[in-house]
Amino acid sequence: MVYLPWYLEGLASLAAAQGGYLRATELDGARDALRTQTGVFLPPVHPAGYLKVVQAARDHLTPAAFDAARTRAASKAPPQIIAAVSDWSRPSSAFTGPD
Repeated sequence: MVYLPWYLEGLASLAAAQGGYLRATELDGARDALRTQTGVFLPPVHPAGYLKVVQAARDHLTPAAFDAARTRAASKAPPQIIAAVSDWSRPSSAFTGPD
């Protein structure tokens, strides 16, 4: 669990590179949710690069969509977050469906 936020940063970067800004934002929110829930606050692996990913997502979404996407994972338990981000068959939104 310690390094999982770093993997989520990588997945968010991949999603943004493919134009999946909503998914990238959800992954960013999932990263923050896991950091909060586990109490492990490692800084981004590549802070400047990751800030560019988050800014690109922010630039491509409305403020309301960005904020909503970032908070979708906040109420999820770590196993739910891992399951959601592992399902790339749902490219537009990782956290839709029942809790």
